[in-house]
Amino acid sequence: MQFSVSKKYFLSALQKLQRVLPTKPQLPVLAAVHISVNQDALLLTATDLYLGMQVPVQANIVASGTIVVPGKLLLSTIASFPEGEIIVEEKNGALSLVSTATKVTLQTLAIDEYPEFPEVTGEKTILATSDLLAVEQYILPSVSKDVTRPVLTAVQLELSTTAFRAVGTDGFRLSVFGMPPEPEAKKLLVPARTISEYVRLAQSEDVSQIELLISNELQQILAHIGDSVIFSRLVEGEYPPFEQIIPSDATTTVLCDADELLEQIRRAHVLTSASSHIVQFSFSEVGVEITTPTTTEGSFVGSLTSAKVTGNALVVAFNALYLLDMLKQFSSLEVQLSMTEPLKPVLFRSIELPSFLYVVMPFRVV
Repeated sequence: MQFSVSKKYFLSALQKLQRVLPTKPQLPVLAAVHISVNQDALLLTATDLYLGMQVPVQANIVASGTIVVPGKLLLSTIASFPEGEIIVEEKNGALSLVSTATKVTLQTLAIDEYPEFPEVTGEKTILATSDLLAVEQYILPSVSKDVTRPVLTAVQLELSTTAFRAVGTDGFRLSVFGMPPEPEAKKLLVPARTISEYVRLAQSEDVSQIELLISNELQQILAHIGDSVIFSRLVEGEYPPFEQIIPSDATTTVLCDADELLEQIRRAHVLTSASSHIVQFSFSEVGVEITTPTTTEGSFVGSLTSAKVTGNALVVAFNALYLLDMLKQFSSLEVQLSMTEPLKPVLFRSIELPSFLYVVMPFRVV
């Protein structure tokens, strides 16, 4: 194997791959980058068996070949090189990297231990980058990080030819973005990490849409984003029947300025317990009062000057962090809260942002 490549292009490709490289790999070889050179192209691959990426690199090919090199070491080495061309050559199990007044030799790994990049065949779907950005903004904050409940670590994407909807929940809150698609729409449980990589690469490649190949039988998905390819396993299992917990009616509704509500919760959160983050709301015809439990550090009392309360008086307690995550999405808008009882789900939405709704489970205050 031998080729020459610009440091700029080589480093850019390795930086795209670095987040796919596992820090604690199941197998040592998974912490490596697979380099494949043929007469037409230089192709770099990284995978942790659940998420994989292939990135082509513009290079001058002299001789074909395939090797596997420790990924983080290769990235650090290329980053340290001076700008300009790098001559890369493999000889006797070692990789030689030569640039201006610089030569580094890296030992390679056993290539037969590196897994083959999957060839996914299936139905093709186009997903707009703008929809991906919406999923990142509105849905990912609600997705669970608890790996013992893998279904909740995924985003449910519902795709049809005319509609798109994404759902995320951690069991305490629920985010839904988009319009309900047709009954025959495809439903995919895509890992939140995969969505993040789609967004990152789509922005890096400056593309308006990505192409997905979906294999329902093998529970795999392949995304073509610019010149790069991302492979991911889909999460298996049944997503919770989330529509059943979205309140369909309300005995108490509140309209208020989202920015004012956000600022008051930020102030209250300073004095909430580090373990509970509980903020209590008292809704009445007088208005809305926000308080925190009295602790050795103090307490907080605030009100909303913009609030308009309709219906029954109610006292509800929330985890402040769940509200802070959500209210950022309603910036500069008027938000509506719909609720029925102190411990029943509360619906947050805005008529100015009809495609997004957020449901939060209240907490019991002892």
